[in-house]
Amino acid sequence: MEQNKGKVVDFHGLRRFFPNLRQLFTIISLILQAKSNKNLIIKMNHFRNLAIVAVVMSMFTLSSCQQNRSTSSGEQQLKNSKELLFDSLVEIAWERKDGQALPIVDSLEAIGQLSAARADYIRGISYDRMQHIKVGERYYAKVYETVDPEKEGWDFYMNVASRLSQIRMTTHDSKGSIKVATEMLDRAEKAGKLTDRWKKGYLWSIALCQMQLGLPETEQTLQQVYDLIEKRVEENKNRFTMLDQLVFVNIITRYKMEKNDFVEAEKWLKKDEDLLKEFTEPIDSAIVREYKSTLAMTRVYLLEGQNKSDQAYAYFRQSLPIVVASYECVSEAADYLLEKGKYDEAADLYNNIDKNRPKDNKESEMNLENIGRNIIPRLQANLGAGRKDSVVSIARRLAEHYNQALANDRENNAAELATIYDTQGKEMQIAQQQLSLSRQRLWSVAAGFALITLFFIIYTFLRRRAAKRLAEVKAAQERMESELRIARNIQMSMVPGVFPEQANFDMFAEMTPAKEVGGDLYAYVKQGDVLYFCVGDVSGKGVPASLFMAQVARLFRTLATEGMMPADIAVRMNNELAEGNDNNMFVTMFIGLLHLDTGKLDFCNCGHNPPVLDGQFLKMNHVNQMIGFLPDTPFVGESIENIRGHQLLVYTDGLNEAENAAHQLFGNDRLLELISQNMNLSSREVIEQLKNAVKAHRAGAEPNDDLTLMCLKLS
Repeated sequence: MEQNKGKVVDFHGLRRFFPNLRQLFTIISLILQAKSNKNLIIKMNHFRNLAIVAVVMSMFTLSSCQQNRSTSSGEQQLKNSKELLFDSLVEIAWERKDGQALPIVDSLEAIGQLSAARADYIRGISYDRMQHIKVGERYYAKVYETVDPEKEGWDFYMNVASRLSQIRMTTHDSKGSIKVATEMLDRAEKAGKLTDRWKKGYLWSIALCQMQLGLPETEQTLQQVYDLIEKRVEENKNRFTMLDQLVFVNIITRYKMEKNDFVEAEKWLKKDEDLLKEFTEPIDSAIVREYKSTLAMTRVYLLEGQNKSDQAYAYFRQSLPIVVASYECVSEAADYLLEKGKYDEAADLYNNIDKNRPKDNKESEMNLENIGRNIIPRLQANLGAGRKDSVVSIARRLAEHYNQALANDRENNAAELATIYDTQGKEMQIAQQQLSLSRQRLWSVAAGFALITLFFIIYTFLRRRAAKRLAEVKAAQERMESELRIARNIQMSMVPGVFPEQANFDMFAEMTPAKEVGGDLYAYVKQGDVLYFCVGDVSGKGVPASLFMAQVARLFRTLATEGMMPADIAVRMNNELAEGNDNNMFVTMFIGLLHLDTGKLDFCNCGHNPPVLDGQFLKMNHVNQMIGFLPDTPFVGESIENIRGHQLLVYTDGLNEAENAAHQLFGNDRLLELISQNMNLSSREVIEQLKNAVKAHRAGAEPNDDLTLMCLKLS
């Protein structure tokens, strides 16, 4: 230190060798990845932390010298240098998806150059970007729950809360996301730190989560966000504020459509179309093309919601050149044609998407997500169009790749769990190393510059090997990228989520798959005062059961529109599904026909659990065989003259056969008791009560079967 007296010390002196700190730490991380040479592993482990510590300790030495100057400017320079260090590490963690920032953060925290909160925040970003979502969420939550915003800064604290709220929203933890955002709004406002920018961001997250949960206060929150966005546009009208306005107006439009408020939806859609005309981007820019496509498809769905199906299809055909300009909207357009039963046109679009997709596009990978999003809809379209060669080709491709896709998905699950355990162990290791590293500070200062020189020599020698190894790791990670929720999304997209709204009729249904892909289904078709409905349970698991389920649901909807009796529907479905059924798959099913004007119920039970009517099992004279088991088998239907004022529950065996950790069943007695206690509740409330009861019975045990519930009440 005596030698440094009287010298002007600059913390940024390291930039004489590096354009910025990020490059320095990137180089360190690259060297640490060079473990493919087994002869160097011991050497790398020996000086890895010392090299990092030496670099940072050189900064520490310089900053300590500044403290001897006893000036406020020196303290400010030290503070600015630490902020620069933190910002550089955040940038590395965000831009790189291979966790390069993690070993650096560990060492910097150990020697006190990063606080525990900021180190954990960077770890959260790193794991988030590496697709270890649960691990990233764990670190964000840890910082959010322990950080002192007055010490670390309110901007940092609000960034942490924003990331935690967003990551919970992407994992469908809507209630958890709302909790964080609501708490932050209250805390920041009480501290006088809440700006319109932060308020808009938190309210936006809350509004999206409220939409997912179907909460009544959604509309009020949407209006608050829109008022803030409009205020920003008035204060500073530019491409960014206008883009916020465009996107959010479309969110409101779709929300109004979901609520069947088509008059308001029309007004908001017209506003969005007018806003797009004012957008400052060039007319042929990608963002304008993308949004024109989005608005075109929104208009199509609005016309469909207004029961103007012919106009919707005509507008769709007219707008097709605009729609296909966006890759995302092409997929949405193909899905629309599939729902409309325009199988030839849908198949053409799906085939063109598959044909023109770039080879490096992730949607070309055969994983569970892409099987559900791309392959199965394409298979359905070609099947409906009667293109046997295409169907066989797609099915063969699916059969060839499904096992590997499932194995990759399970491998990802195992990797996620292993990472969580690894991070827990790492935290303990960091704590143990702190004492040891503090003792090394004195001699590491002297050895630091020599190690930096050694570092450059090794870097020059190993950079090619490191780059090759880095490329291999990156390629392996890209192959493993897949999310647990994809299989569930495939299943849920096959069942309806909106139910008839009629003054004297209350209906609700919900399906909860036990694992990746389930075999349960439910469906309904309403034509005037007649409602066809069904609940079924397909034998087997996985994609075969999923495909069989899709075929069953399609057959039911098709036959129901022909006005047939439930027993006749069962006969037709049985003969259709039994033909060529080499895998001997079948489905148990309850098919009902409810006359909403008279209350009469015609039904046919095909090997399914007996429904519950007013707290008692429905007494049936005939229990037919399962559908698809044997061809040319008769099915007998029954009827009840009037079920007005009665509550009917149809379910699968995931309810009464739910097991806890001790393999004890939920049981029929408990089912009947719960139904008897909740006769006056709405259909949605009855199903929520049953789901909560099953969850409480399992007491943390994994579900042993899919759970599907449908409740109807005609007053």
